[in-house]
Parts: sequence; structure tokens; C-alpha cells
Amino acid sequence: MHLIFYIYYAKTTEWLRLFSFFLFELVFELGEADRTAELTDRTVELTDRIAEVADKPAELTDRIAEVADKPAGVAGRIAGETDRTAEVAGRIAGEADRTVELTDRIAEVADKPAELTDSERKSSSESWPRPFLSYFLSKNMNERFNLPNPSLKFFGKPFRELFFLYNGEKGGGKK
Repeated sequence: MHLIFYIYYAKTTEWLRLFSFFLFELVFELGEADRTAELTDRTVELTDRIAEVADKPAELTDRIAEVADKPAGVAGRIAGETDRTAEVAGRIAGEADRTVELTDRIAEVADKPAELTDSERKSSSESWPRPFLSYFLSKNMNERFNLPNPSLKFFGKPFRELFFLYNGEKGGGKK
């Protein structure tokens, strides 16, 4: 019986040894497969990073081109502002010329006699026509318009007196 047990044990032990070896190999291979999968994932990540880094020089080149174009745009704006400044300076010079002309005219007028004599003043005032209302509302207004009542009231005052007061006249006559 010991012999049978020994043969059985020996065969079983060998069988167990082989099974445990295959089991270890299987576990080892599975571990290696996991490691291989991890390494593959890392390789993909590194490839993506390399692609991103490879795109950066092109982006930097585009940015450099944009920055290089900016001075030309700024120079164009400066030239436009310079032209506008020249236009404004021309306008200012024109206004200065007009100011000189007006100053000369004022000096010419100032050289003339400052006041008219009384006779000149009277003759000049008589040459001007009387104001429109003053003409129609003179002393003989009632005769012109055939008004029945010469003391027609307007806002509590005689109609004629209301309009002659602004001319310095009272009751239709000159002072």
C-alpha cells in the first residue's frame, strides 16, 4: 500500500508540479500581457505627445508671422494719422489766414469816425421805414380802418396806445 501511495504520490506530485509550473507560466504570461498592454498605452500616449510637440513649431511659426505683420499695420495707421494731422494743420492755417483778414477789416472799420453827428443820425433814422405796426397804428388808424370806437380796449388799454408805447410814443404822437 505504501508503494501504491508512493507511486500515486510521486505521480501526483509530478503532476502537481507540472500543473503548478503551467499555472505559474500562465500567471506570468498574463502579467506580461498586462505589462505589454501598459507599454502599448504608454507608447500611444507618447506618440500623441510627440504629435502635439511636432505641431507646436508650426503654431509658433504662424504666431511669428502674425507678429511680424503687426508692425506693417501699425506703420499704416501711423501714416494715416500723419495725413490727418497734416489736414488739420492745413485747416488751422486757413483759419489763421481768415483771422488775419477779419482783424484787418476790424482795423479798417475802427479807423472810421466812431460817432455820427446829430444831423447825420436824424437823416439816417428818417430814411429807414417805420415798423410795420407803427405805420398802420398811427394817429389816423381809426380813419384807415374805419373803426367805430377810437378808444377800443385791448388787454385793458386802448389798442393804439398798446402798440405806440414800444416806440416811445404816447397816445399816438411822437415825443
